[in-house]
Amino acid sequence: MCSGAGGAMVFRTHVNSDFVNPLCCLLGHHSPLCGFLDAAPLWSAPPRAMIAVPHRQTEAMAATHAPRTAALPAEEERDSRLSRADWLAHALQTLVREGIDQVKIQSMARGLGVARSSFYWHFDSREALLDAMMEEWLQKNTGPIIERAMRPAADVNFALISVSECWLHPELFDPALDVAVRLWARRSDAVRATVLQADTMRIEALKTMFLRYGYEQTDALIRARTIYFTQIGQFTLEDIDPPPLREIHAVDYIRIFTGVPLTEAHLQALRTAFRRRESKM
Repeated sequence: MCSGAGGAMVFRTHVNSDFVNPLCCLLGHHSPLCGFLDAAPLWSAPPRAMIAVPHRQTEAMAATHAPRTAALPAEEERDSRLSRADWLAHALQTLVREGIDQVKIQSMARGLGVARSSFYWHFDSREALLDAMMEEWLQKNTGPIIERAMRPAADVNFALISVSECWLHPELFDPALDVAVRLWARRSDAVRATVLQADTMRIEALKTMFLRYGYEQTDALIRARTIYFTQIGQFTLEDIDPPPLREIHAVDYIRIFTGVPLTEAHLQALRTAFRRRESKM
C-alpha cells in the first residue's frame, strides 16, 4: 500500500513483469492498467489491485471518542483474543448480510461479545474501518481476475478457463461481497467511483488478454465486456442461472466468448476446474 495523488490510498498487485512493456505498448502508456502493471514480478504474491480508495482523514481518538471505560474481566479476555482481522471479517459479514448502515461499532461489539473500546485498538474510527473494507474487497475480488488474465496460457481458451476459475472459487472471488459493495456504492459517491474504477480495470485486463492472442482492439473490447457483464449478471440472477446449469453450458460459453472450438484438453481443464470447486464446497 502506498499514497497516490490527492492523498488517496493505493493498493498494488503483483504480476509478471515480462508482460508489462508489451501490454503498455498495446494499451498506450497512459492506460490505467499500465500503472497497475508497474509492480514486482512475483506470481506467488497475494493479488492486490492498484486502485485508489479515497483517503478519509482520521482524527485522534481522544478528540473524537469518549474515554474508554474499564472493561469487565470477561470482556478483557475476549478483547485480547480479537484481532484486526476479526473485526474486519465481522464488518464484511455484516455488510453482506445487513448492508452498510448496520456496520456500526457498538452493534458489532455486541455481536462479537466485547467492549466497544476493543475496536479502537485496531482502528482509529469507523471511517478507517470502511477504508479497510474497501481495500479487502479490492484485494479479494479484483486482484485475482487481473492476475489470471495476465497468466501465460497455451491459447485463448485455456486463458479464459483460468480466468473463469475466479468465478468458481470463493477464495478467488466472493460474489456476495461484490453484490454488497455495489449496493453500498449506491449510497456513497466515493465507493461508487472506486467500484467503477475496479470494473474498468477488470474489463481492461480481459481485453488485454484477448489482445495477447491476436484479437483486434474492438473485438477484444467487446468480448471482454460481454464476458464481464455476463458474469456479474449471473451473480444477481443465480436463481435463474444456478451453478449446475452454468456448468452444463460452460463449454458453449467459452466457445462463444472466444470464437474458438474447444479441444479435449480444454474440456478436461474445464472439468478439473468444476471438480475443484465441488471439492471445496
